Amino acid sequence: MPLQSPITSPCPPASRTGARTRLLLAVSVICLALPATQALAAQPPVGLGTADDFAVLAGSAVTNTGPTTVNGDLGVSPGTAMTGWPPGIANGSFYVADGVANQAKSDLTIAYDDAAGRTRPWRSRRTSEASR
Repeated sequence: MPLQSPITSPCPPASRTGARTRLLLAVSVICLALPATQALAAQPPVGLGTADDFAVLAGSAVTNTGPTTVNGDLGVSPGTAMTGWPPGIANGSFYVADGVANQAKSDLTIAYDDAAGRTRPWRSRRTSEASR
């Protein structure tokens, strides 16, 4: 009696293929049923208005004590003290208790209030609950 070699197929049996298909379908349904996480939209930058051109903007005084170089305008309002220039170098204009400095201070306050009032999307639920 001649020996016959078993025939092997590269395809898995039909029962295993059906099980894999059902498993893949079940995993897909579960993934679709899970609640989606909230997408976090990027917030627009805080607008600084006329304060944007200032490198230094103070309320009472601006004092330099050494060989400093400042690139941008310097302003103080409502104070009037601005000392140490020179030896410091300012690559911009000086505004001391004038309309430009007053407007820049006003715009800075508006920008601060805007930034402080924004939601922080990077704050986790655990952090926000702990701070209550």
